[in-house]
Amino acid sequence: QQQQQQQQQQQQQQQQKSQPHQQGVTLQNDESDNRRSNEVKQGGEIQGGRENTDKSNRKLKQEEEEDDSSDDEQQDGKGSDNDYDNDNEDESSDSVDAVDYQKKTQKKIKEIEIEFDVRVIEEIDFKAIRRFLCDFCQKQTFNSTELVEIIIAQSDVGSVIRQLDTVESFGFITVLNFDLHREKSCFQQIKKYILSSVPSTSKVQWENILTCPTLGLLLNERIRNVPHLIAPQLHHATFEEINAAVEQQLPFKFTHYLYFTTYEDVSQAARQQKLKRTKVERKYFKVEDEIYARYATIQFTIPVTMNESRLIMIIPADKIPEILQHIKLHIQEGFVW
Repeated sequence: QQQQQQQQQQQQQQQQKSQPHQQGVTLQNDESDNRRSNEVKQGGEIQGGRENTDKSNRKLKQEEEEDDSSDDEQQDGKGSDNDYDNDNEDESSDSVDAVDYQKKTQKKIKEIEIEFDVRVIEEIDFKAIRRFLCDFCQKQTFNSTELVEIIIAQSDVGSVIRQLDTVESFGFITVLNFDLHREKSCFQQIKKYILSSVPSTSKVQWENILTCPTLGLLLNERIRNVPHLIAPQLHHATFEEINAAVEQQLPFKFTHYLYFTTYEDVSQAARQQKLKRTKVERKYFKVEDEIYARYATIQFTIPVTMNESRLIMIIPADKIPEILQHIKLHIQEGFVW
């Protein structure tokens, strides 16, 4: 009995010693769980306390990693409770940015309205016309200054495209008597340029045409972004001036017109992009050039670049009224470049 009593006393003593230690462990675990649960709640996640105290060391490491991740979430998103507000702010900022972008793009694509006027060619147009004619014969020598002086001196026929109420020129059109100025160096250079580029099979025919006493040189140049709506008025006014000059016995009675233009070979560009194009297509930079080419009796091309070519043609004078009507109808039908 004494031994049993001693054993019971020893067990009670051992239990008393072990109880404070267990209480300390549970208290520490509870405190750490509460602290971590609060920190996790602040980070936007809700987690329960730990139940198994035997695996406390391994779970504490996991909790530390989770705490670090929750801190990162707090810095990035400032909590799931604030995500909705942040999303609203982002959406509002995005909408403001979109409005600003629309305003900027609207300013960029704002159309500029320019009123054009057709006037008589004057001395102030010298530089503008010379810019159009400086490469008239491409790489060959050409006296463009002399040709511009002839154009300005001829006051009966010829018009210039200007911006309304300004002296800025955007193009011009005129007709010169080729036979009348055949001794001038610029006309000699034009003749040489044609005969050196024409195919040998039609060289004799071109020689005869260039010596014809009733050949007119039709010069029609303008910048490419001038609206095509001006074409009918421009050509109609020019040939009305020619008719008025003929009535006054001036040397403007022509049977043929020599005309130069440039076009882009769309089929050639398509072949470079490996697109199938069976039909040769020409893209003229002036809407009336396509119509003039349809009525030309003879014509030939001179390569300028990889995709562009120069077209030189002879147009019969008796087809001019029909050509003018065709240009007018072509514009009215809604030609789109």
